[in-house]
Amino acid sequence: MLNSKTLAWLCICGLCISVLSTSQGYQSPQLPKETATLSVVQTPEGPHLKIKVGELVCTTSQLKVSRKQEEPWTVKPVGGQIEMRRGESVKKGPIIKVLLQF
Repeated sequence: MLNSKTLAWLCICGLCISVLSTSQGYQSPQLPKETATLSVVQTPEGPHLKIKVGELVCTTSQLKVSRKQEEPWTVKPVGGQIEMRRGESVKKGPIIKVLLQF
């Protein structure tokens, strides 16, 4: 036979498992994460940045990007590649992918 303390602990554990498993359905949903893909395209006006997020595609000659309180990056096409510049820091590449969270 089970003594009363063991039975009480089993009831408490069962209740906790039951409550936690049902409350998970009521948690706020996780927001989907999207990837922004930056590449260079040649247009009649010259090289432009092509920005693709999901099904949205747009082009621009230059872009300024910043996160929260950081100094902004200047993004522009240079020599067929994308150049990201902030102060003395420079990053280059043919395609740059950035993870976005809405």
